[in-house]
Amino acid sequence: MTALPTSHRWSKSAVLRCLPSLILLLIMVGGLLFLDWFQQQFTPLAGLWPGLFCKLLFGLALAALVIYLNELRLRKVQKELGKLRRQYEPVYDLFQNIPDFLVVFERDLRIQYCNWKGCYSKVPEEHRRSGIRCHEAFYPDQHGPCDPCHAQEVFRTGQPITQIKHNPRVGYLEIRCFPIFDEKGRVSSVAEQICDVIARIQADQALKESEKKLQTILHSINDPIRVVDRDLNILWTNRAARKVFGEPLLSKKCCALYEMDVAELKASSCPTKGALADGNTHQHILTLPLNDNQEHTFKTSSHVVEWDQQQQPTAVLEVFWDITEIKQAEAALRKSEMLFRTVIESSKDAMVAINHQGRITLFNPGAERIFIRTKGEMLNAPIEHLIPAEYWSQHGHYISSFFSGTKTPVAVGKTLELQGVRRNGEVFPIELTLSEGQLGNERFVLAIIRDITERKAIEEQLVQQASFDGLTGLPNRSLILDRLKQAIAFEQRQKQHLAVMFLDLDKFKTVNDTLGHPGGNMLLIEVARRLSEAVRDTETVGRLYGDEFVVILNDVKDTANILRVVRSLEQAFEEPFTINGSQLLITFSLGIAFFPEDGTSAEELLKKADTAMYNSKDVGRNSFAFFTPCMEEKIHQRLKMEKLLHKAVINREFFLHYQPRVDASSGRIIGLEVLLRWTPEGIGSVPPDQFVPILEETGWIMDLGLELTESVLMQNVEGHIAKLNKLKELGLRIS
Repeated sequence: MTALPTSHRWSKSAVLRCLPSLILLLIMVGGLLFLDWFQQQFTPLAGLWPGLFCKLLFGLALAALVIYLNELRLRKVQKELGKLRRQYEPVYDLFQNIPDFLVVFERDLRIQYCNWKGCYSKVPEEHRRSGIRCHEAFYPDQHGPCDPCHAQEVFRTGQPITQIKHNPRVGYLEIRCFPIFDEKGRVSSVAEQICDVIARIQADQALKESEKKLQTILHSINDPIRVVDRDLNILWTNRAARKVFGEPLLSKKCCALYEMDVAELKASSCPTKGALADGNTHQHILTLPLNDNQEHTFKTSSHVVEWDQQQQPTAVLEVFWDITEIKQAEAALRKSEMLFRTVIESSKDAMVAINHQGRITLFNPGAERIFIRTKGEMLNAPIEHLIPAEYWSQHGHYISSFFSGTKTPVAVGKTLELQGVRRNGEVFPIELTLSEGQLGNERFVLAIIRDITERKAIEEQLVQQASFDGLTGLPNRSLILDRLKQAIAFEQRQKQHLAVMFLDLDKFKTVNDTLGHPGGNMLLIEVARRLSEAVRDTETVGRLYGDEFVVILNDVKDTANILRVVRSLEQAFEEPFTINGSQLLITFSLGIAFFPEDGTSAEELLKKADTAMYNSKDVGRNSFAFFTPCMEEKIHQRLKMEKLLHKAVINREFFLHYQPRVDASSGRIIGLEVLLRWTPEGIGSVPPDQFVPILEETGWIMDLGLELTESVLMQNVEGHIAKLNKLKELGLRIS
């Protein structure tokens, strides 16, 4: 085992280290001077022997002093060495107890320290000496260092190296080589750690074998299986999935299958999205047209199979079971049940039979549930108990005509939507199907009744969603156009006027950027509420899209009526909007068009009101404008300007002018104001107030601002200011 180094540097200054030698030198010089003086005084009188005796005594004393000083210095060195050994012992023990092989090389690849563990624990003792070169210790048959040598590379680059290498004698080794720097930041030595990673490699190989077996099992399953990540990308499919669904379909997002559902699956019902959202297992019945031109029904099950560190689902396993035959059998069974439902008491629908007297002879449990009446009280009771009072006379006449044969049974075999009455008097919508039958010599009419209250509610909801804005509840574009067309037709017949107001919030994009889309949505909801409250109930307030709203005013007498409405809208916006604790003062730009002066169709009126609104924005926002024909030319010019600006942004046609900023008190130039200029080809110089607002509205000013800021920063602004001040001192007037 290589021992720790015994040499160390003194921490004292050079003067302190040389102090004993200086003292000894002074003593020798003083002693020699004293002996010389002594000989001059006494040798002529006493002879030569006393002088020699004194020199002998001085030499002995000097030798004793040298021995004593060396002893003191040796003790001090041993004390420092012991202290240093005690400091090194924890580190030494740590290095010795590391199970991996650890070695430290000097620049000439000599071993400075080595723990001889791990893969090199069997190196012979004669090779375990400090100062031996690495290849002499580890590869005695090799002439010179390895090629390539990791330690030499680290000495050269100063960067650590990590590599996994296969050694035929030992196995797989992970080599980590990293530099050790001195106090001047230079690589003084290199440490190399070698770990035996055969267990890890074997574990990885075992995992791969396990995955291979698992994939073999999954490929052997005849049901389609696929794995989907959190972004709905398909990561893996088995052979059955590729065979059933085809490669083109599997190359898309996982939702591509559900979008093909003939039942028009809603996105919120997607089982994969549901599993990714809550981590639970979700199932779904999916009907798809496949390559055989037939619809197949699958039962799908989505399970989360992978989670991230925050315990959020990252991958979902989808399994598809083809239940087409089961569904076909169920359909056949339902068809059979429909043929015999007149005798099935367990039907969910109400089944009521009526005799020629109009009295009830059959009242099944479904009827009890729907009408909240018992079978005992309804048998032999008149059918009028289940019908609203206003239809009693009409229904009685129909029943008598039907059984007498005087009237053709037009309702038999058809499905009608009527109304029924429950025990508590509640009137509710029903779906009624009539069929006639005969039991013996007695004819009867069988009514199959279904409560469609929920369906009607869903239909109303669908109508609401199709015609009203989902965020604000106001009429959407489709309903606005429909109401505007109806209003135009009415006002045209009455020879009256109507007005269309096109309202757009000012700087709504800034609100969205500041408060985010949730904050912007809250503002739109509050704006919709205030607009609705600011006009009469007979007027229409709708939302086209984004922050654009429309107000339709009927029976407009004169401009004063319009101005009163405009003032009412302005008052509605005077109070600040409170959004997430922030108070916002919001203004709007308004354009107004009249029927029939400005247009006779709904689309034309909206377009011209929109044109007037843009005109009010151009004059400074927070204003309103009535449509005039010249505005269309102005809008055309604006669109042309936007097109030229877009080209200018791409081609970098903008440049900068620098305007001096002068201190009023001293008259010195203290800075430069940067001015953006644009001179398009064929047009000439365009004033900034004509193109800068468009850049701000389109958002191009952000990209342009970054580029121009970099350009300004590259200029020597301070040098320009100094030159201008120098010119001014010379009498040149700068304006």
